[in-house]
Amino acid sequence: MMKRGLFFGCLPLLAAFLIFAPKIYSQNSQTEVVLDRPFGIERLENGHFLIADGGGQDWTNQGSEIIEVDQQGKVVWSYQDELVFAHSAEPLVNGNFLIADTTNDRLLEINRDKEVVWSSESWPNGKLVDDTRLDYPNDAEEIANGHFLVTDRNHDRVLEIDRSGMIYWQKKQLNQPHNADRLANGNTLISDSENDQVIEVNSAGQVVWSYKGEEDNPLYWPRDVDQLENGHYLITDARHHRVIEVTTDGEIVWEYADFLSFPYEADRLANGNTLISDSSHARVIEVTPEGKIVWEFRNASERKDDTNFLGSFEKDKDGDDWPDNWIRGNLLAEGQGTFGWEKNVFKDGQRSARIDYDGTGQIFWHQYYPVKPGSKYDLIGFIKSQDLDGFARFEVVFVDELGGQVGLTARTPDHQRTTKWTRYETIFTPPEKAIAADIWCLVEGSGTVWFDEISLKQVGWQRILGIKLSLGIIVGGVIIALILNKLIK
Repeated sequence: MMKRGLFFGCLPLLAAFLIFAPKIYSQNSQTEVVLDRPFGIERLENGHFLIADGGGQDWTNQGSEIIEVDQQGKVVWSYQDELVFAHSAEPLVNGNFLIADTTNDRLLEINRDKEVVWSSESWPNGKLVDDTRLDYPNDAEEIANGHFLVTDRNHDRVLEIDRSGMIYWQKKQLNQPHNADRLANGNTLISDSENDQVIEVNSAGQVVWSYKGEEDNPLYWPRDVDQLENGHYLITDARHHRVIEVTTDGEIVWEYADFLSFPYEADRLANGNTLISDSSHARVIEVTPEGKIVWEFRNASERKDDTNFLGSFEKDKDGDDWPDNWIRGNLLAEGQGTFGWEKNVFKDGQRSARIDYDGTGQIFWHQYYPVKPGSKYDLIGFIKSQDLDGFARFEVVFVDELGGQVGLTARTPDHQRTTKWTRYETIFTPPEKAIAADIWCLVEGSGTVWFDEISLKQVGWQRILGIKLSLGIIVGGVIIALILNKLIK
């Protein structure tokens, strides 16, 4: 009786918790549809959330999909068919969805039955009327006249087109733009990302408003800008890991920067809250004007890093014909790239890691290793190349508990052209909140590159003492030699 009384006595407390606690949903890792990298987000009329998942939790080009999630955090609908790094999905007036299938350089219209009812691949030779193809379209949406407004990033332009590929309007001479919006007054808002600014242009393409931030507080790679009902602008400042609201005079009147990592899009909801795709944290959150999270969706499994760094590319204990612990990162590749586990070229041992690449973007081998913030680490590795038009290098990307990037990336100097094995070294200190270092063996450009004999060690007091002793011996030796030289003379 006492146990039953205690249970019923706790019910009011439980009910209060369920009513007032934030609605945070985290499904288990066995879920078929896993959110890896949310980009475009949309609150649908039914109250659900539409999410464009770029995929690639570990930087592989797998797992891109379009997800519909209800308010209880349940995936109620999804579309995955052959998408690669999809960046946006928007509802159309006819009830279908328009998808920017980014790495596949195409637009798709699909219905609720997951049937493709239209594709930009239906254009003659897959080209627009100006005889160009879309190149890395990262956003597409339907505007009031039924046309599509498309952000064609690698052509540095925004287009207004119809389903036949006819171009009705375009704004050129941008620098890797993202997420254009057509306003009610006919102007167009654009995140001019590589120029670190957001702009509003009129129908003639003239800039009528722009925002770069202040000299001591500039924008850094903005990827989304919306005009709010109060006339302000909501900006996703991706590389500063924040979302800000600014007035037309450029005054920041609201900011959210609490544990974000490369936010992609932010929408102001009808209830006054803000919906944010926290892309590198693999989650979508809704925050109040006071900055409190009241809804969150994240169902990615937690990564467990191996404490044994394997940098020699020699072991294959799991028998998958690839070196243990190393992941083949091709999510950011925009071209033809292949990975190889090389038997005939190596620095030491019997194997090396190889990349053959021809394209833009980045392709890399990578491996996670747990680190301690504030401690020093020493990374040493060797690179060999053949006809490398571009560069290769080692990079150290620091990640937090949810896999988001923190701090600045550590890099070795660029390796170029045709070379023999060349040694590179960098000593780095993980920043606060870093729990792991993601070691990249990276290639940009075209050519063949081999990586081998990579070591990663914590720099302890023994190494520092050894360096000091060595310097002391050298300096002491020089002084003794000078004294002896004087005595002899």
